[in-house]
Amino acid sequence: MKKINLYISLLAILLLAGCDYNEEHFSGYDNNLVTDVIAYTGEYTGEYPDAGYFTDRTSLTTAVDKMLKSIYLYNDKNSTAKVSILYGESTPGYSLPKEDYSLKAEDYDSMGKEAGQPGEHDYFDASMDVNGYLIDFVTKKYAGLAVGDIVTIYYLFNEADGKKETLSESFKKENYGWDKTELNSFTANYYYTLIADDYKEMGNGANEPGEKGYFTSAMNIDGYLGSFLRMQYPYAIAEKTAVVVYNYLEKGAVITKTSVYEFDGTNWNSYDPYAPVMTVTTKIADMKYDGSNWSLNLLIGGSVEVTIKKNELLYLIEWVKNNKYAYWIDDLNEFYYGSAAKWGEVNNNYSNWRDKDPNKEYTSLSDDQLQALMDKRISEGFASHVLPALYSDPNPELSYDVSYNVYRGNRAGWNIVSFMYDKDKKVFYEIAAPAKKR
Repeated sequence: MKKINLYISLLAILLLAGCDYNEEHFSGYDNNLVTDVIAYTGEYTGEYPDAGYFTDRTSLTTAVDKMLKSIYLYNDKNSTAKVSILYGESTPGYSLPKEDYSLKAEDYDSMGKEAGQPGEHDYFDASMDVNGYLIDFVTKKYAGLAVGDIVTIYYLFNEADGKKETLSESFKKENYGWDKTELNSFTANYYYTLIADDYKEMGNGANEPGEKGYFTSAMNIDGYLGSFLRMQYPYAIAEKTAVVVYNYLEKGAVITKTSVYEFDGTNWNSYDPYAPVMTVTTKIADMKYDGSNWSLNLLIGGSVEVTIKKNELLYLIEWVKNNKYAYWIDDLNEFYYGSAAKWGEVNNNYSNWRDKDPNKEYTSLSDDQLQALMDKRISEGFASHVLPALYSDPNPELSYDVSYNVYRGNRAGWNIVSFMYDKDKKVFYEIAAPAKKR
C-alpha cells in the first residue's frame, strides 16, 4: 500500500513540475483551446453518376458530403474543404427563331406612307427608327407568342449610296413586351448542293444514290455524305462544319433535304448545331461543415495555390511600417499582422503579441479572442496587400488558396485561407476562413 502511495505522489510531483515548465517556457499554453477545425484539399474519390460527372449541385453535395464523412469521422463546425470534381454544364446550342418573316409592301405601308416613313418607298433608311417600327410590327403580328419566343424580321434598307440591302433584326418577347435580341445563329464553314454527277460517284448500282439521283431511308446517308465531304474538302481542319443539300425520296415524292456535319480531324460526323452543348470541366467544390453536414458553398472554376514565404510577408511589413508604425518592429517583423519574414512565418505566439502590443489592446483578450483577431488581421492582410501585389489581372472564376506557416498558437503549423476576386469592386474577398491545413 505504501508503494502505491509513493508512486501516486511521484506522479503528482511530475505533473506539477510539467505545469511549471509549460508556464515558464510557453506563456498561455494551458489556456489554448484545442479544436479540430480542418481545411481539406484533395480530389473527389467517391462514385460518379453513370455519365462520369455531376450535372447538378444537389447530387454533388450529397456525394462529397459522404466522401468527407468517410475521411473525417470527427471534425468541428466551420471546417472547410476544397474538392476537385468533374462537373458538366449544359449551354444552349445555336438558336432558331420561333418565326421568321420578310416584310412585304403592305407591311411597310402599314407603318405609314407619308414622307420619311417606311411605306413611302417600301424600305427603311438611316433617318428612321428601325427598331421602333419593327417592335410595333411584331407586337401586333405575334401577339399570341409566348414569353421567351424569338422572331426574326427581314427588311430592305437603303444605304447612303442608294444601294438596297436585305438586313435582319431579331426580337424576343419578354414579360414587359418585345425587345431586340442577338440571335446566336448557326453559320456553316461550307455549303454544298449535290449535283447529278455527285450521286453517280457514290454508286450507280441498285439501291445506291446514283441509280436514280436521290437518297432513300434504306441508305446510309451519313456514311455517303461523310465520305463525299472528305473528298470534297481534303484540307478541312477539326471543328469545321458543312451543310449539304440533297434529294430525298419521301412518300413517293423527291424533296430537298439538308444535313449538317462537323469534322473531327478524321471524319465528318452528323452534327446538330441547335442541340444543347455539355461541357465537362474540373471544378473545385468549396465545402463548409455546419457541425452535422458538409454543404456546398461555391462551385469554383479552379484554384491557384499561393504559398507565403519571406518575400510575400515583406509586403505586409512595408505596409505596417507606413500605416501602423507603432506595430512595426524592424524590416523583418511586425505585430499588426504577425509577420516574421526572417523565418517565412506568421507569428501567433500569444505572449509575444501581448509583450509587443503598443496600445495594450491585446492584454484584455483571451487566447481565443486573440486568435480570432490574428485570423481576421492576416486574412485582411493577404487580401489587401499580398494578393494584389502578386496578381495584376486576377481571374474572378478561380479560388486563390493561400498557405502560410504559423509559429505557435493553437494552430501552429501550416494553415490555409481562401479568396476569390470581385472584378466589379476590384477586391479579393475571403471565401474560407483561416484553418489548419490537412
